[in-house]
Amino acid sequence: MSAPVPIVFFNDFYDPNVIGGVEVFLLTLAKGLRDAGNRIQIITPRYQGSAQTDSREGIWVKRIGAYPTYRRFLQLAIGSSPRLRDRLDARECRELVESLGDKAIMHFHNLWGFSPTLMRRFRGPRVVTVHDYWPFCVRRVMVRISGELCKGRTFLQCTICHASGPTSIGSVNPLKPQLWYKNNESLFREVSSIIAPTQYMKEFLQRNLQNPQEIRVIKNGVDTDLFHRRPVERKQMILFVGRPTPMKGIEFLFRIYENLSLPRPRLLMVGPEPTAIGSPSGVELMARVPLDKLIELYSESTCLAVPSQWPENCSMTILEAMSCQLPVLASNVGGNAELVRHNSTGFLLPRDSIESWTNAIERLLANQNLVDRLGKSARATVLKELSIRTTISKHMELYAQLAH
Repeated sequence: MSAPVPIVFFNDFYDPNVIGGVEVFLLTLAKGLRDAGNRIQIITPRYQGSAQTDSREGIWVKRIGAYPTYRRFLQLAIGSSPRLRDRLDARECRELVESLGDKAIMHFHNLWGFSPTLMRRFRGPRVVTVHDYWPFCVRRVMVRISGELCKGRTFLQCTICHASGPTSIGSVNPLKPQLWYKNNESLFREVSSIIAPTQYMKEFLQRNLQNPQEIRVIKNGVDTDLFHRRPVERKQMILFVGRPTPMKGIEFLFRIYENLSLPRPRLLMVGPEPTAIGSPSGVELMARVPLDKLIELYSESTCLAVPSQWPENCSMTILEAMSCQLPVLASNVGGNAELVRHNSTGFLLPRDSIESWTNAIERLLANQNLVDRLGKSARATVLKELSIRTTISKHMELYAQLAH
């Protein structure tokens, strides 16, 4: 029996440097593929002062290149100026290419700070999963500075957005966005396969790639064995999980909360540090919490609020909440509509209508039977369509095709 083909993930961040849902998904996917008998390796940037190699939950992690400190790298990664060239020296690159050979499957994910030029460095089958809009948007969110959803890139608009978050000298180069897009179009034509986690992202890529090869939709998946409802009593509580950024709809959510009838329920926010932002009375900021605590919060809340101001792709927070039988209220933008089914697993609402959100929340607060019905339907939907088992199976099918 032949040895399994190695599968190598490349991403800007990896455990323990988890900044969002992509890293949560990659960790879950890597462990699932490993448990299915595959050889998994992770390659991520070597920040100044970090170890070159280590093992995370039995998965080998190698850090390459000469990148800034983690704090500086994070600042650059959330800015508006991508890295056009990677920071691998010739010897390190040659040794890495030789060690991986031409049989390993190279699976690239977020490369904003790492640099997508890595895709040309390696032999063998190459796959890229597009988790956000980084290949063709310098803000990565397809939202203009005004807050308006972007309908498509133009030279002037991209120049303005590029200069909006200066994190490096490159941020003032008006030609850099166009060079970035052209480079990515060329790179994407060379890969073996492109994965979009939603149909929405697939259509975005088709609009921006000239003569794209097959783009297959493989949705993110959640570990349904881990994320399930605990036997705790529901409370009159709205839950938010995410970073405290305008794109996540923090300010909008505060306005919704202040519009609720008195007495208001608790609004519990997991992610924002207690002193990071000012918040209305009745709002509790919890920062990050252990996984067991997070699942407990999913289990005892009335609903999860996802008031996204950008077209999110395939939110892991939504999948986790649904798996724990928690109804989800989400902005009707991006891929949210492919996860949340209106009036079945939660509510899809306008991203700018305070009244719509207020009415939906108050409807759930007043009707526990509705909460239970939506929650059970959410769990059933995840088990049928959005479990990590389904996602792993589809990835392994693709890898098998590429290996032969």
